[in-house]
Amino acid sequence: MESLRALLLCLLCAHAALAQTKPVVEYRGNFGLHDAKDSIQWHRHLEKEDRLLLVGFKNLQIIDLPNTKVVETRPINLPYGARAWFSTDDSELAPDGRRMLIFGHPEAVDGKRKLAWVWDFREGKRLAVLDKSPGDLRSGVWSKDGKTIITSDRHLNYIYSGYDTNHVFSFWDGETYEYRGGVTLEHVTWWHLSDDGRRFFAATGRTKRSIVGVKYVSDSAGVIRAWDTRTGQLEKTLAVGDENFNPRTREIRVSPDGRFLVFTNKHKSNPAEHRLVAWEVDGGVSPKYELKPEPKIDDSGVVFSPDGRYFALDVGKNLQIYETRTGEKKHELNDVELPHSWLNNEVILDVRAPRMYVREKSDKMFAVDVATGDVLFRHKLSFREEESYTGYASDDKETVVIYEAVVPHPAGRMFMTYDYEYVRIFDTRTGELLQTVIEPPVKRDKDGRIVYDKQGKPKLSHGAAVKRADWSRDGRTLYVFSANGQSVSVHGLIGD
Repeated sequence: MESLRALLLCLLCAHAALAQTKPVVEYRGNFGLHDAKDSIQWHRHLEKEDRLLLVGFKNLQIIDLPNTKVVETRPINLPYGARAWFSTDDSELAPDGRRMLIFGHPEAVDGKRKLAWVWDFREGKRLAVLDKSPGDLRSGVWSKDGKTIITSDRHLNYIYSGYDTNHVFSFWDGETYEYRGGVTLEHVTWWHLSDDGRRFFAATGRTKRSIVGVKYVSDSAGVIRAWDTRTGQLEKTLAVGDENFNPRTREIRVSPDGRFLVFTNKHKSNPAEHRLVAWEVDGGVSPKYELKPEPKIDDSGVVFSPDGRYFALDVGKNLQIYETRTGEKKHELNDVELPHSWLNNEVILDVRAPRMYVREKSDKMFAVDVATGDVLFRHKLSFREEESYTGYASDDKETVVIYEAVVPHPAGRMFMTYDYEYVRIFDTRTGELLQTVIEPPVKRDKDGRIVYDKQGKPKLSHGAAVKRADWSRDGRTLYVFSANGQSVSVHGLIGD
């Protein structure tokens, strides 16, 4: 019987090998902090050097991705009690992978005022104290080029959930740490720091009460402004709500290249009068164009193509595709919804279930040709269910459905999906499975023999194996983080 099953297994493997095309990535190595008896808490891809920085509770490791080797493993030198030890948000880390903003340290105070430190966490020394802001410092970010720091007396990430909407924003030089000025804003609904750090954008609204009497910040009477972070001075007002229009400040979108800022000016009484407004951020901040799509803008958000060359706009039952630079309409697709994302400039991804964390089961994902509106393929998304606590009581919980993530390759010719057990690569145009990179191992009994089901197929040992997977920015490398936080496997493009 065992020999028969082995034969069946060989036939199944042979069939799978024939059904699967030539692999596109190959295993290059397994790295991590397991030898140091540590676990990976967060990571950062250092684009300039094409290296992967792994940060644990006690140690860091730097992996040279092109050469697939460990450059350095060393203890982290953070001041005792630093909040960054427990952080899962790498926004406080400078793009150079060396400097970090440290908030909440018990010694970073001036009387009762909370300060921030700039810390070299590889060398273990403090580089600067940010102490010129008029308010407390509780959070902050670096610009993409590392030349500007923005801090706040509140939690920046809480704006989008409706909390901490009143802020004292402070601007700092990211190299000399000189205080440049700041601005105090109430009822903030959105903010953005340009990639070069030269401009800070923020939108504000006003407070309202819901039907049940709960206060919230609305984008009614919204205002969008831009400040020059080098001087701390207001540079431009992009939009102001009036008796006819309200800018949808929570739906502002910035193109991937950072050059265009797009939002909807919503007419208060006539939806057919909704306008789409685009501003260009290139040296200066200037209005680029205004569109009045027919029949009307339905969903106020837009979704950009990966390179920012195009964007998709919902106009009711149809989807319109525009060129970002000119505002020229290129295509209109019938009965297509605002896409989840774009796989490349020619293919959009329509996922009928919203994003990753949802409360309704749906496994429908469509890849749609931008030029024709034709459905190129349907892909069944895998999902799992987890119990999520919603309050303090032990029985106050709900079932949450978690879908596999979809990550397009930077070159656009393929995309990768991952969940807690699998990592797979598919062809963007056909949906064909190109390679299964990670999958559960076969199940074995106590004697090491493969366990089969009633159909003669080997059973799999299911369990969490994957926490996250991603491509390097240039697309040459795929890295997969294990669910236990101990390691990361590196896979390189074949023929690269």
